[in-house]
Amino acid sequence: MSTLPRRGPRTVYRLVEYVPLELPPAAVSEEAAAALWRRYRSQVEVEPPSFRTGGQWRLTSQGWAGYIPAARDLGLLLLPKVALRDLFGMLEVAYDLGSFQVLEGSFGVESLPGLYERLASILARRVLARARQGLYRTYLEQSGRVTPLRGRLLLPDLVRRPHTPALPCAYQEMTADVAENRILGWTLHTILRSGLCGPASHATVQRAYRLVAAQTTLTPIPAEACRRRSYTRLNEDYRALHALCGFFLDAAGPGHQPGSQEMIPFVVDMERLFERFVAAWLAQALPISYRAAAQVRTPLGSNAGVHFAMDLVVSDAQG
Repeated sequence: MSTLPRRGPRTVYRLVEYVPLELPPAAVSEEAAAALWRRYRSQVEVEPPSFRTGGQWRLTSQGWAGYIPAARDLGLLLLPKVALRDLFGMLEVAYDLGSFQVLEGSFGVESLPGLYERLASILARRVLARARQGLYRTYLEQSGRVTPLRGRLLLPDLVRRPHTPALPCAYQEMTADVAENRILGWTLHTILRSGLCGPASHATVQRAYRLVAAQTTLTPIPAEACRRRSYTRLNEDYRALHALCGFFLDAAGPGHQPGSQEMIPFVVDMERLFERFVAAWLAQALPISYRAAAQVRTPLGSNAGVHFAMDLVVSDAQG
């Protein structure tokens, strides 16, 4: 039986892509099985004990890599068929992580959770360095009743409530509570809830999160918001930070919300990762007159309601 040492009360089993793992009936509680089926059936196929399975639980990873905290007493380590160093190389290209030099020097990570912790520590240290310089700030339009007068006086509001001491104004305010920093805050919040960081890394991530949280509003951010953003000379260094945030938010999945105390998964869809890797590699290798794009939707025939999803498209300047 392929198991890892317990993390507290949780037993962790190893699953390799598409290789069934059979466990005795007592190894998986009803609570854990129900949680697996309800939350992670896209990642792991669960077959209960029956004559088909020889009276055993049968768990099969469906092409994902990472770690799933299935229940209080059960965790699943999903292993890819490719070597871990090859996987790290694919992640580096697919998520444009070259500037972090993750794979250089004495990079002794031997597991996916180890990679997660290493990248989390790198992100936290980069955020702390940026916070020491000052988080990116810009002017945003604000309105409300203030004293004394700021910006433009809102006369209609003043006429409606003329006896209120504070004046209704519209004004510009310099703030760090902008999308660039909210992405950092939500990602660090997500990492803290993963349970995959050791004490030292957790402390570093927590310190970075507190600095960002003190100046921003905690807001759920989808991974897609980390990509195809515009940058200026004032926030160009955020480009690499957001690329790494995209990895963490992709791996966390879409379901987590602020306030929940449950641990979140860390999972990488190997098929999508390979598509992104090939597209990113081609984008670097193709002549300048060509471009590559992954997951392109195009109408099928004259029926605008039917689309064909292409894994990868290479096109020239004329499209």
